[in-house]
Amino acid sequence: MALLKDYLAKFKWDSPILYVITADMVQSFVEDNFGRKLTNQEIERVHYSMMDNDNAYHNLVTFIITSAEDAMNTDDNDWSGIDEDYNNRKTLEIINGYPIGEDN
Repeated sequence: MALLKDYLAKFKWDSPILYVITADMVQSFVEDNFGRKLTNQEIERVHYSMMDNDNAYHNLVTFIITSAEDAMNTDDNDWSGIDEDYNNRKTLEIINGYPIGEDN
């Protein structure tokens, strides 16, 4: 069985969520690449594979580092639209130094 969204509720989260991988996202990628969706049992296995697979974990770390490098690179990337949205966003609260706001 898949885990509920509040599976990690016992942990204190004081940092914004930057990216979420849902079962529907996985199913979409899998169906596009393999021609079928995963079974419920396979979805359960994916959850554990994501945690236990060294290669998958390395790819996740690479994804995070590459995304951070892109975010810092203003010479090769045009972030003006993203920056404008960020600067115009109303801050609702500050959590652990991160401004939390609502989308425009």
